[in-house]
Amino acid sequence: MDDPERQGLAERRRDECDRHGHAVHLTPSGRERLAAAATTTDRVMAGLPAPLSAGDRRNLHGLLARFLEHTAGTE
Repeated sequence: MDDPERQGLAERRRDECDRHGHAVHLTPSGRERLAAAATTTDRVMAGLPAPLSAGDRRNLHGLLARFLEHTAGTE
């Protein structure tokens, strides 16, 4: 938590419900950085399947869906 706080991205505030605890809050700069990271992530993720044909993407989607269904039952 120290680095984001030093960079002005987050701040600790006393937790109103627990006088011994602190809550972490994003600063406006932190929210901007998070939005920029989300935009970059979305762009990169959209480009990952680019080398695959439409059929390969459908197959991959189906396989991943089956994998997720299987792992959802193991938690």
